Amino acid sequence: GNELDSILRTAIVEQKMFVSVGRVDWTNPQMKATLQKYAKYIILHPRGEFTHQDAALWRTEAIKVIKEIRAQGYTSPIELGTTGYGQTWGTVKRYGAEVAATDPLKNTLFMTQLYSEYAKNVTGTLNEMAAFSSPVNVGSCLFTSPYGNTPTTYKEVWDQTMQRNLSSFY
Repeated sequence: GNELDSILRTAIVEQKMFVSVGRVDWTNPQMKATLQKYAKYIILHPRGEFTHQDAALWRTEAIKVIKEIRAQGYTSPIELGTTGYGQTWGTVKRYGAEVAATDPLKNTLFMTQLYSEYAKNVTGTLNEMAAFSSPVNVGSCLFTSPYGNTPTTYKEVWDQTMQRNLSSFY
């Protein structure tokens, strides 16, 4: 068998977890079979962080990723990060609904990390995310930055995502 099958079996079957999968060969037949086997319990993360800041380019690339993944026959949710190393909420806010609408299965969610400049307005940004038309998975971390993140930002994000029924990761 393949190593990923063993890892997914442990995480999903034994530990009752949902798993985000990335950095795999989406076209490999053995990989496809494994991912389809656990399709109800995984989220596909087919594109890493978009390092650039070009929102229009992100839109184009995100639509392409959705098309490619669905053409391979995958049915699991697709998770897409945003621009600026996953930190620019404004890109998803501007183009996310349009990008999500291109998924024939209507099963796309977005991932953004709530630190940097957005950490200055956690409440307002999370309110926007909670009202957004597609699910948003919100990340934070414990580090201080000159862009707004403080040692307590992660706790503020954690508490407020729970209050808004938003998914979060750290």
